[in-house]
Amino acid sequence: MTTVVLVGPTDVRGPGAVEPEAAAEALACLDDEFALVDEQVVRVDDLWTDVLGAAAGPSARAVVVVVPSWWSQHRVERVEGAGRRAGLKLALRQRSEVLWRNGTHVVEVGPELVAVHASDRSTVLLPRTGSPSHLVDDVCEHLVGSAAVLVDDPTRSVGPAVAQRLRTRMVDVTVVDDEAVRQGCGSRRRGIRLPLVGPRGAVVAAASLMIVALCGAAVWHGPRGDAPPSTTWLVEGRVTVEVPADWTAERTLDGPGSARVQIVSPSGQVMHLTQSPIPMGQARDVAAEVVRTALAARQEGVFVDFEPAADVAGVAAMTYRETRPGRRVDWTLVLDGGVRIAIGCQETDTVAAPVADCHRAVRTAREIG
Repeated sequence: MTTVVLVGPTDVRGPGAVEPEAAAEALACLDDEFALVDEQVVRVDDLWTDVLGAAAGPSARAVVVVVPSWWSQHRVERVEGAGRRAGLKLALRQRSEVLWRNGTHVVEVGPELVAVHASDRSTVLLPRTGSPSHLVDDVCEHLVGSAAVLVDDPTRSVGPAVAQRLRTRMVDVTVVDDEAVRQGCGSRRRGIRLPLVGPRGAVVAAASLMIVALCGAAVWHGPRGDAPPSTTWLVEGRVTVEVPADWTAERTLDGPGSARVQIVSPSGQVMHLTQSPIPMGQARDVAAEVVRTALAARQEGVFVDFEPAADVAGVAAMTYRETRPGRRVDWTLVLDGGVRIAIGCQETDTVAAPVADCHRAVRTAREIG
């Protein structure tokens, strides 16, 4: 019998007993290096090794691990590494891939977003902003013309409302649960896919895919439609932002400055995205002092014009300028939940800053689950 462990979006479930607090902390700190368990600081990698080993049970060796479909490659690789350290032989699957069947759309609900997977394998991510009724409207709008839909809502939130709305439109709706996911793992289907998804949900050109995949970078998800939209959602770690659909993204780990995702237009304009974990609900004045202290400790003259209480595109933010030889980056920092999101708007002597696109990114930046 196949041993199946369901990881995320809200807990970790398997045949073995998992401490709920440990699982919750492992998920909350999935993008961090350290976590706090029983008032002790532990490495997140070690915590995940313990959680997966416990969930699989003492006698398990070959295990199918099912993860949310919108998770970044970094998250999946962290879970995969934990499984190896726990002595498990893992097969990784996405929830939507396990549930999908020919001609069926899959609605996958998470705490901070809803993923709508079309029958052609394209995907659109809908951040959970606004009222539940508006979210249901948005989800159903992307399912117009669908004959059959699977609704997968492990959060037990908007899934029933989506199913009810679709049934009034005479759509064949099946509401699935964890047991359906476990049964799906026993079918002969291909393993996990972790592509970049372009504006229409199609896998982007191989060259672009290779550049980003080798960097372990962001995952693109875009809306469906006959014509490419002007914007799409970029999901990286715990953050999502809206960016132009024809821009490319890759993680930059070398060179001056901190590690960041660099988002580049066809004409060479550049935005940057970084994120830092913060205490949940950190006060703005406390966050500003943390940033001020960090900037003061850096090379003199590189980070200037710090403004702790700015307004950027109608969003309360902190701002400063980073100056490097040949380029200047105006940074906007916003707080959301347990993360500080930084959007960098770059200009050079020959390429203007994409101010309007940066402002859109600032307005739409938010933490996801």
